Amino acid sequence: MDNYNFMNQTRIAKDYIAGCIGGIAGIIVGHPFDTVKVRLQMQGSGGIEMRYRGMLHCFIDIMKTESAAGLYKGVLAPIISSGFINATVFGVHGSIMHRLQSEHDRPRPLNAFLAGSAAGFTSSFITCPTELVRIRMQMQGIGQREVFLEFAGHHSAPGAHRYYASTWDCFVKVYKRENIRGVFRGGCITILRETPSFGIYFVSFNYFCLQSAKLFNVHFDEVGPVTLLIAGGFSGMLCWLISYPMDVVKSRLQADGVEDNKYRGMIDCAKKTYHTGGAGAFFKGMTPTLVRAFPSNATTWLTYIMIRRLFKVDRN
Repeated sequence: MDNYNFMNQTRIAKDYIAGCIGGIAGIIVGHPFDTVKVRLQMQGSGGIEMRYRGMLHCFIDIMKTESAAGLYKGVLAPIISSGFINATVFGVHGSIMHRLQSEHDRPRPLNAFLAGSAAGFTSSFITCPTELVRIRMQMQGIGQREVFLEFAGHHSAPGAHRYYASTWDCFVKVYKRENIRGVFRGGCITILRETPSFGIYFVSFNYFCLQSAKLFNVHFDEVGPVTLLIAGGFSGMLCWLISYPMDVVKSRLQADGVEDNKYRGMIDCAKKTYHTGGAGAFFKGMTPTLVRAFPSNATTWLTYIMIRRLFKVDRN
């Protein structure tokens, strides 16, 4: 019995390690697209000017006015937390799947959805404050040239005004000004976004892998890197397609409060978003999100699975 518990704990630990490394790889690949997404989402919200005509124009404008480093504003927060978030997501999912069915069985869709939803719910408590800090950092200094990446110790041109000097400074100021409620601003909408979307995320990934395994007549755990990339990319895109309107509301809520509060909560934010921009406002920035979702999630899944195989862990 003790040996079984040890093996089970070792298996869970390997899930966490693989998820951590995979998450960091995905963040590095996808963060520039996330910056573009947030800028487009926030246009027309709370008096923010309509500066960008679309994804490509936004990308080029940031490169010209803020340099390539501008695309990586706020990257330190998700890099630090992505290890914890993805370790939590993959670790909780793997642990629950291990309890729901034998590790040698193909993952059943309902089990994968329940385990993924539980993982999404759990990770929300890390995701919420992390994304709040990232969004606040991404939205400051629009049009002002960035000199170095944030974690190099100096990230803005001399004389450029910044409300937040760094990721840590942002977190401290949010806490001092808005207390713990400010740190978890947008928490409810984050849970509503993450819980079902991660259930779909794992179900769709398993489905793509299963169909590939049948097509090439290989075992489910032996699908190749190309399949893992495609399955990871498309499962990430599907996840975002379903949850995107909630992400727009979450981003606007979390960007709110730097100077004053424009929204009383997520319902008020949704109503005002619709009133000022119609239904289309809930899909602003979707193109860069989907463009980012494929390579970011493909990288995350490929890294995660390959590390698990290196550890010789059976996949659920």
